[in-house]
Amino acid sequence: MNLRTIALLVALVLLGAGAFVGLAGGDEPLSEMSIEPLGGSVDVLRGDKVIEITEPADLRPDDLIETGKRGARIRLEGQRNVWIGPLSRVVVVDTTTVEDLTGSVLVNAAERTAVRVGDAVASSSNGVFRVDRRVATARAAAYRGDITLVAPGDARTEVPSLYQSSIVAGDIEPPKPYQVAVDDVWDAQWLEEVVALEDELDRLSQGFSNQLKKARLRVADFRQLVGRPVGFMRPYVRHHAPADLFVGYAVAERAPGPTASAFREAFSLREDDGSWGVIAAIMEVESKPLVAGLEKLILDTGVVAGDAPPKTAFAAASEGRRPSRSTGRPSERVTQPPPNDSGEPREQPERPKKKPKEPEDPPEECEGTIDCAAQELPLPDLLDG
Repeated sequence: MNLRTIALLVALVLLGAGAFVGLAGGDEPLSEMSIEPLGGSVDVLRGDKVIEITEPADLRPDDLIETGKRGARIRLEGQRNVWIGPLSRVVVVDTTTVEDLTGSVLVNAAERTAVRVGDAVASSSNGVFRVDRRVATARAAAYRGDITLVAPGDARTEVPSLYQSSIVAGDIEPPKPYQVAVDDVWDAQWLEEVVALEDELDRLSQGFSNQLKKARLRVADFRQLVGRPVGFMRPYVRHHAPADLFVGYAVAERAPGPTASAFREAFSLREDDGSWGVIAAIMEVESKPLVAGLEKLILDTGVVAGDAPPKTAFAAASEGRRPSRSTGRPSERVTQPPPNDSGEPREQPERPKKKPKEPEDPPEECEGTIDCAAQELPLPDLLDG
């Protein structure tokens, strides 16, 4: 075969390819976007047509996707994968962007991918995030990596991993810890360890609270339990249940940095509606050591030790006995002494004067005038209430 024959064959191949492109839609390239139903069918509104999709199919810009009870997966240009939740309506804006009209969207992208929510835009170049839109509000949340939120009139907001931001009337609220839903399919898939930890911590906390009944925790009791100063707990004892304080201490003890600072950070996240599984993940605390440490801390109280004698005044209170401030033993009522041999009442012996009460636990650290002043205030005996 000579060179002239080879050149003629190449020319014929190129002409055939050009004809194929023309049949496929003129000079436009074939679509790089596609949709795949996750069971059942999905409706795609294209102009004035409604196309029922039951198997993988091409997508075009401006296509409106309406999912049924199963949802769908769409592939945008490049390494951009988007999942659409059940009963959702999503518009394909272009090859890198979708708009969430209602329902839920999950993005897993290695290139910048954006989701519009009204006038706001959530985007990430290398992460996994979700957008949930309801009638009047929406939220954008990061599973992995960070996402960027922008809206007209608002400063750029960075949402870190395991945080979420609400979008209300076009305004972006500051990020808060992510709100896990144990029955959410995407949470179960992408936050499997966090969801499992939530269940385990909830089980331990509920069991401990049930054994504890109405007893409250004092700083001195906790210091006796852990064998070290815990003055940093003082501002939190009045406003948090003992189970919360135990979990918070177990998290702080295993987090990087000083325990006191980590304890304050944990309760700052807690007061921002964070759940303990998410808080532990944010603070880089491993699940297994945390659960083991919390179990040991609870067992050391003696509250769940069955017939074993209480190890602390805290355990005595959980059994409905009022502990002495000095020894933790149940106090006894002072009664009238028995009569003497003549039948006359004995003289009441003079009660010894009480020694001044020693401070329970001086605060280790404080931040600012208000915090230090608060730590100096004496606490009431919470076990007496």
